[in-house]
Amino acid sequence: TVMFVENPHTLHARLQAELTAAQAAYDHQAEVLGHIDFEVARRFLSDAEKSMEIALSSHDKRLWACTDVERAANECTPSFRLQNREAWVTVGELNYDGSPLLHYTNEAEVFHAVEYANLLGLNPLIVDNTLYGYAAYPSAVEGMVMHPALNGFDVLDAFDRACAQYGIKFTIMVNGFSSTLASVTYPENHFAHLYQDSVLISKSGKRVDAGGVTTLDPSRPEVQEFNLAIAKELVERYSPDGFQVDYIRYPLPIYYQLHNYDDFGYQSPASEAFKKQYGKDPKFMAINDGHWVDWCRLRRDVISQYAK
Repeated sequence: TVMFVENPHTLHARLQAELTAAQAAYDHQAEVLGHIDFEVARRFLSDAEKSMEIALSSHDKRLWACTDVERAANECTPSFRLQNREAWVTVGELNYDGSPLLHYTNEAEVFHAVEYANLLGLNPLIVDNTLYGYAAYPSAVEGMVMHPALNGFDVLDAFDRACAQYGIKFTIMVNGFSSTLASVTYPENHFAHLYQDSVLISKSGKRVDAGGVTTLDPSRPEVQEFNLAIAKELVERYSPDGFQVDYIRYPLPIYYQLHNYDDFGYQSPASEAFKKQYGKDPKFMAINDGHWVDWCRLRRDVISQYAK
């Protein structure tokens, strides 16, 4: 038994219906100012109409008509470029006079911010888990002290629920290696004191970088364990769609001149590992030393391994 599923006339009728639908789609997009290239779409519709006029004359002409109609239909279908329109939510900072400036201290402030973000068409919000060294939530990790001015208000929990209500992705920003401000006096149970012997030291012996920040040494196992414990807690306590790991690097050098280059990572396990491998103390190397790139590579590998 031979069955003709489609003959030249039924094919022509189907193509004509598809072309009519493409023309209707074009008219609709023109009315709503849709996301199509109108000039190209008009040209392809014209080509398809001409192909259809001679489509019944031969098999080759029908093949051309199939191609032209499909091309026209595709051009009349709107396309959208998907974007992440993110905003970084700073929970708190210091005023110019050194006094605390907290942006979110209650649920109403958080929900208002997320509602506004939704009106702006933002997708994810990236919310700090800390504010200048203090936790923005009641952490159970030893050394993570919640900011006293929050009065126990869990900023992350409020943002987690608000983002879920408005359909916005909730991303938590964590410091790659916890840091503090040299200008702030922290309580005795803060990690600034618990890990005071585990901070990064510069080549000249400084503990504070050019921005007034002290950073825990990423090459020390206790520092990595501390930061991973923070990340684990955040995953188990909240429902983040992702993490932004900020400052997952050594602090920027203070100087860039050949003889005044004061970068960080000295008097640390990384420095000791370098001395053991290369027989040189990086503290006494200039940046044009033949092993300088090896010293940079070793610190890079510390960061890469921690990231994994």
